[in-house]
Amino acid sequence: MLKILASSLVLLLLSLTGCAASTPEVVTKVDYINITPPALLLVPCKVPFDKAPEFYGEAYLRDPVWKQSLDQCNKQLDRIKQWVNDKQADK
Repeated sequence: MLKILASSLVLLLLSLTGCAASTPEVVTKVDYINITPPALLLVPCKVPFDKAPEFYGEAYLRDPVWKQSLDQCNKQLDRIKQWVNDKQADK
């Protein structure tokens, strides 16, 4: 009877030591921060003409104006890309 009691006590102690040696739980918290570019960079690109040309030569004369407008719009996109790169570098 004493052997059974001693065996039971040893098994009980062994089972309890397994609970005491647990590893800590790692918790990762992710915070999302919504950051938008400055309003100055979000201004829509201007369309230089809102009507179709009335004659063929007028379309030809408009080409430099359209090119200048597209170039300005592309520069604005480049500034937005640079802003994003700068924000990523700040992390």
